[in-house]
Amino acid sequence: MPLTHTISQSFSQPGIAGLGGTIIRTGTAEANISAPLAAATTDNLQTVSLTVAQMLSLFLLSDVALTIEANSASVPTFTITLAAGAPLIWTSGNGTNPFTADVTALYLTCTLAANFEMRCLYNS
Repeated sequence: MPLTHTISQSFSQPGIAGLGGTIIRTGTAEANISAPLAAATTDNLQTVSLTVAQMLSLFLLSDVALTIEANSASVPTFTITLAAGAPLIWTSGNGTNPFTADVTALYLTCTLAANFEMRCLYNS
């Protein structure tokens, strides 16, 4: 059964009517993570298997600043820094995927207690 991710984005400014749009992607599988993290967490392992070429949409969110390292905590393939409450959103056909290499593990680090969310749609 196909799976669908619908991502809506909007912009508002005083004196200007709101602007917005919706992106819909349909794939065959998902990789989702919901990870509550204690304060002073270093390199919390989240096992995930993602092939960049198969990815269709990615949504990352943390309620506090958080660092994500891919595949290795000591020599990461890539690193993403999330700002508190600011989602990182990517969909195929819209810019460069922040996951620059295939992923087998994510290592999460935060200073304050955090709630991390990842939603990824792909074709298996």
